[in-house]
Amino acid sequence: MSVTSIDCHKFAERVASWLIPQGPEADVVVSCRVRLARNLAGYPFVSKLSPERALELAERVRPELCALNGSDVLWVPMADASPVLRLLLRERHLVSRDLAPSSGERAALPGRAVAFNREETLSVMVNEEDHLRIQAMEGGFALDRAWEHAQEADRALEGRMSFAYDPQFGY
Repeated sequence: MSVTSIDCHKFAERVASWLIPQGPEADVVVSCRVRLARNLAGYPFVSKLSPERALELAERVRPELCALNGSDVLWVPMADASPVLRLLLRERHLVSRDLAPSSGERAALPGRAVAFNREETLSVMVNEEDHLRIQAMEGGFALDRAWEHAQEADRALEGRMSFAYDPQFGY
């Protein structure tokens, strides 16, 4: 299920699961994150993507991203997100400053969005520097678990979409 409206007060009151002191070495390491960048075949890179194609790409990936964890995924288009919500998403490391700036023209660039699970351990930014920026976060020093979570999402998405890939240069 995708949700575009989020109650900022309730969202701010919750604590992301990766911020709860748990996992290996949690007394020293607060959290860890793994990021994967992917681009879709048949689309120019984000820096060359027209507003119409950016919106098309976002609508193309939305159902695939919302299906990642069954119906427990939230979808937030940045053009619809209030400045407060963009700030909350940045503070929780679900999006970057580039995807969700505080204000200005970049805040409303078409086709920019984020999909994330309710536990906030997986988020996928759409049309940031790459078409998809998959990131998995875990509490403590659980890099292996974060890598597995990111890789699982990557494989699921690659099974449903064609990623741009070159045998010599990779993704």
